[in-house]
Amino acid sequence: MTGSEFEKAVRSLARAIWDAEPGAGAPTYVDGLERDCIIETADVTYYIECTTQRTLEKLKSDSGKMISFKTREERRNRLVKLIFVTLEEPTADQVQYGKERSIAVLSLAELGKRLLDAGQYLNLRVNHPFGSATDPKTDSNQTWTLNYEPVAIRPNNSTIDSLSVKNVAQELTNKRIICLLGDFGMGKSLTLKEVFGDLRTSYFKGNIEYCPVLLNLREHWGQDDAYEALERHARRVGMSSPQQLIRAFNAGRLILMLDGFDEIASVAWEAGSSIRLRELRKAAVALVRAFVVESRNKCGIIIAGRAHYFDSHDELRESMGLRRDDLFLSLGEFSEPEAQRFLERIGYSAPLPAWLPRRPLLLAKLAADGTLNLLLANTDVEPARAWDLLINAVCDRESRIHRSHLDPQAIRRILELLASTARTKPDGFGPLTEDEVAEAFREIVHAYPDDKTRPLLQRLPGLSARNAQTGDRSFIDDQILDALRAGHVIEHVISPYANNLKAHLWKHGLGPLGASLAGTRLSHDIQPTQFIIAAREAAIRWNAPTLAADVLLTFPHAHPALDELNCDGLKINAADVDTLDFSDTPIPTNWELTEATVGTLVLGDSQPQGVKVTGCLIQQVIGCSTEYDLPPWVEGCYITNFDTQQQTNASIVADPSIPGPLRVLLTILRKLYLQKGSGRQERALSRGLDPSLRTFVSNVLEIVDRHRLAFPVRLSGITVWQPLAGRRSRVSAILTSGTSSTDSAVREVMTIQ
Repeated sequence: MTGSEFEKAVRSLARAIWDAEPGAGAPTYVDGLERDCIIETADVTYYIECTTQRTLEKLKSDSGKMISFKTREERRNRLVKLIFVTLEEPTADQVQYGKERSIAVLSLAELGKRLLDAGQYLNLRVNHPFGSATDPKTDSNQTWTLNYEPVAIRPNNSTIDSLSVKNVAQELTNKRIICLLGDFGMGKSLTLKEVFGDLRTSYFKGNIEYCPVLLNLREHWGQDDAYEALERHARRVGMSSPQQLIRAFNAGRLILMLDGFDEIASVAWEAGSSIRLRELRKAAVALVRAFVVESRNKCGIIIAGRAHYFDSHDELRESMGLRRDDLFLSLGEFSEPEAQRFLERIGYSAPLPAWLPRRPLLLAKLAADGTLNLLLANTDVEPARAWDLLINAVCDRESRIHRSHLDPQAIRRILELLASTARTKPDGFGPLTEDEVAEAFREIVHAYPDDKTRPLLQRLPGLSARNAQTGDRSFIDDQILDALRAGHVIEHVISPYANNLKAHLWKHGLGPLGASLAGTRLSHDIQPTQFIIAAREAAIRWNAPTLAADVLLTFPHAHPALDELNCDGLKINAADVDTLDFSDTPIPTNWELTEATVGTLVLGDSQPQGVKVTGCLIQQVIGCSTEYDLPPWVEGCYITNFDTQQQTNASIVADPSIPGPLRVLLTILRKLYLQKGSGRQERALSRGLDPSLRTFVSNVLEIVDRHRLAFPVRLSGITVWQPLAGRRSRVSAILTSGTSSTDSAVREVMTIQ
């Protein structure tokens, strides 16, 4: 720190400590002598001199003019406090010399403590929860038996591969505004905890002058004032003087860390009102926006949350007051090497199954409770079937461990009921209160939990502590959650006239994994007409449009050999649909979806017969790049994102500059990875290709399998290709680079004649 920077920091602190007006304490001349900083309050005048030197001579030189100023002011009946501030810790002789002359000799850090007792805050803060970050083994946010490093932090739109925790901490020290994005279970809260820990250590070592302050935004529902939030946070952690945080913030002495912008308020969509939805989301993050505005050019700030809370990156920036040149970071799944290194650190060295997501929280939890030992490594299994077997194995294990007299099927049914209850929650994962967990137990077992069963309910597999103080739980991973959600869809298809699922309250649709699992379980005994009956009963009798859509989208997985499903004019209004896929058979025909929320709409190579999608809010469309390319059966919809990340399949196929075999590889990889789903039938991978390109498909698929970019499984006599967990970053690089890719699979494909 230069001398001028040091003096500026001292004046800023002095103004904040004594609530002076902006600009007060500027250098001035009194009696012909320059004075570094004079702050006048109603009762006291504070006179400060500053030095970066560690010599007694400087204090001796300045003490004379300081004492003469004090004598002059006391003749005017003004009380004067003399303060001599050093950049580093003052020497013993400086302190003694000042004490003899009533001059307080302080370091910059000691002066800062008059504004904020940072040591008190930092020691109190480590005993307060860090968002959803809990030890995977104990569910505790206080004691950590499993310390693991966060997943790689990847900058958006940057040539830099990844940043470390220290890199992020340094950016915050440089007053950077950062937005950290990641899906559930990617380790956002843990990453902030690690960054906080790094900054805390640096502060105590004297390497930085800024105190990190980390707020859990879920504790600030309904607040939109940054100063009120800081005061509430200070009271929550137990600070004796909560106002200190506000004064330190005004002085630019903090680094702000805000965890969970997607948890600060619940936002429910009103059918047909996408503009209103954006307004509600913007209002919900008013507190975040206030912090960003107040922090810019004053202190570093990092805000973390789920990217999919907003419909687009533009909406995210506008709602939270961010700029394009702010730093946007993402947490994704582990790459294969990252996953292996992570697991080796916690004692698991066997290769992971191909279908298992490489998410930090999921892997940590499975490793901590021994579930990874139940998995068959090196076995390529259809994901839905694998999850079904895994859930059964885990429930069997829990039944034996807890000796609760609950059979494994009862434990699974409790989890399935809780998964459906989570569908009524704003984020779909929870929180699930202790009363809701106990009620699920009572509904399945027909008795209230006793002393033998309560330990099991506290440690139900797939759930983790969300709030240690209230006992709320939350599902740890969307794959587990989706697989469990399939249970009640299966139940409804089998018995559509006896619905007691409260499905009219569901706000979240079944995902591709859940649809695949439900379809697989229903494939042998349920006829196609039963699905139409079940969907119609859900939509009309039970007023449960999301369940109706679930049933409809489950059918293709139950009868994959059919070419189409005739829905006989079924109308579904205001459903929540995760993925609406028209790229694979059997294709639903003769039905209408209106005023629904749709996560992803996948357009096929041909138009589905008698289908209408009208007035819907669609987050992403795969298969066309602009609204002008939409088919006529998609009408009056608000669409946030089109297929513009890479070329669409149609444009790749039509591009003569790309060699034929490579065009086939790119279209296959897009179908498997860019479209969220549980796999693609092999015959669908040829659809949309002209005859000259179809001749390359079998050779390209052999290379895809050999290079572990996907793997085939047989389902009901049909070959289905599955994407591999941990390969998305590699596939994304191939799709982005195209002909310039140096990937070994691309090089081999280019040799096909």
